[in-house]
Amino acid sequence: MDKIVELSVENFKAVKKADITLNGITVVSGINGCGKSSLSQLLYYSFYYANRYDEMVDNALNTELSKYAEVLKQIERETKDDTSAVDSIIMRYNSVKEKEQYLHYVGQLFTCFLYYQDFVNKKGNKDTVNSFNRIVRIIRETLNNPLDDLNKLLDQFYSNLERIFNDALRELSQRDYFFLENYLNFHLKRVLPQRWMIQEYAVPFAGTGTKNVPLLHYIKRVGYIDTPMIVGSYLVNGKDYWKNLSILLNNDSHDIGENISLYENISQIMNGESVVKGDGIRNLKLSYKRSDGKIFDLGDCATGIKSFSILQLLLKNGFLQKDTLLIIDEPEAHLHPQWIVEYARMIVLLHKEIGVKFFVASHSTDMISAIRYIAAKEEVQDSLNFYLAEDSEDAPYEYTYRDLGFDIDPIFKSFNKSFDKIDEYGAFE
Repeated sequence: MDKIVELSVENFKAVKKADITLNGITVVSGINGCGKSSLSQLLYYSFYYANRYDEMVDNALNTELSKYAEVLKQIERETKDDTSAVDSIIMRYNSVKEKEQYLHYVGQLFTCFLYYQDFVNKKGNKDTVNSFNRIVRIIRETLNNPLDDLNKLLDQFYSNLERIFNDALRELSQRDYFFLENYLNFHLKRVLPQRWMIQEYAVPFAGTGTKNVPLLHYIKRVGYIDTPMIVGSYLVNGKDYWKNLSILLNNDSHDIGENISLYENISQIMNGESVVKGDGIRNLKLSYKRSDGKIFDLGDCATGIKSFSILQLLLKNGFLQKDTLLIIDEPEAHLHPQWIVEYARMIVLLHKEIGVKFFVASHSTDMISAIRYIAAKEEVQDSLNFYLAEDSEDAPYEYTYRDLGFDIDPIFKSFNKSFDKIDEYGAFE
């Protein structure tokens, strides 16, 4: 198999070692606590923020600009009669790519302030003079410069802004890894693998020794589903990837998926379809429209309906594309055995017909065997890989992920331990 995306991890929570290829449909299996969710989150945050490098630079830029923006708003309020839009003017140009517009506006604002100085000196009353001097003092304290010459103060102020933008432009061009690493440290609570790397076409973009983050090609968008209860639930107030998924599900700006046969396939399974509608007051609302025309709040529907609704909504709004990685943690947990097979079939068909990539963690014999044999029938087994987390006698709480290729027998052997437990606990004396 040609290795397009490779994840290599050593000593990460319960994961002792894992070398995993993501070429299409990747399935990992193992007992609870073997690190499957840890790998899922590492993949999610790495791809999510590597594809948002510009956004990370802009966030850093805005942090640097914030203390100056406060002063600029003070100057605006002092010099402009109409202050109704003051708060939005300075924040309008807050992207590194808008350097020229931002600095042009600041230059105009400073010119106005210098004219205002002449007015204050000639005609200003005591209150106006005190208010003007207050702003000048704020500028001095911001720059930590006691100069009396306002022209020189404003020149330094402008130069500082220009330097901040130039630094951000250089960072955007160089795409240094430390930006991504900072975000990963934050979201993973500063617990990163001892040694790790994610590569695309043999070029690293995250992990130990990475210097720069290239523009990704194979995977440009990523979603993470660890519970269908996210649909219409308060859980959106929890983990940030719940919030991100909720935003994706409520996105009704596209409507390109309804003509895809897969959309109808999901509708047939659900005996209806999921819809996004405005409630007429404030927010968009997720609903389930049953085939008999009755409409229900999707948050109140069965978890199986929610599971398929997530796929249908992401398909409908165009999120599921050939450059999408969908990470799904135990999709079988809330499904009837028949729907487990249906869900596995949708995973295979979404990959075959659209090119969606999957990273699936599963405990289910039905899910694993269905993915294996349906993929073979649909002739996409070459992009399928299974991994089994195995412990060792000398390190019972550390797991090594074994590459099984297409062979799922070792997974089933590990599942057979449950029958041993039934015999142990259920056998008559």
